[in-house]
Amino acid sequence: MPHFTQRSFMNQPKTDPIGILFLLIAMLTWASSFIALKSAIGPLGPMSVVFGRMVIASLCFVYFIKQFRALSFTRHDIKYILLLTLLSLVFILFLKPKHFNSPPPLKRE
Repeated sequence: MPHFTQRSFMNQPKTDPIGILFLLIAMLTWASSFIALKSAIGPLGPMSVVFGRMVIASLCFVYFIKQFRALSFTRHDIKYILLLTLLSLVFILFLKPKHFNSPPPLKRE
């Protein structure tokens, strides 16, 4: 295990306060999204909420299209991208109504 002295920490670059601010904003946005999602599912329905989230995310990515086109993807990368796409579709199934992902109720006679 390496031994750290006070001198070795003095040579490290200083922390950028704007980076920390953006990290805090990202954490608060992520934490509040679950509360907003739960309150929106009631009146709108789960599929409408998922569709709205996907539209907003797509519009945010439109801003970065030029940077994405400059990237080069290999076949190996495309496999992982397709895997992520499949996993996001599985997430939609979790938001389906209860009768699709729970056992049927017991019949009382």
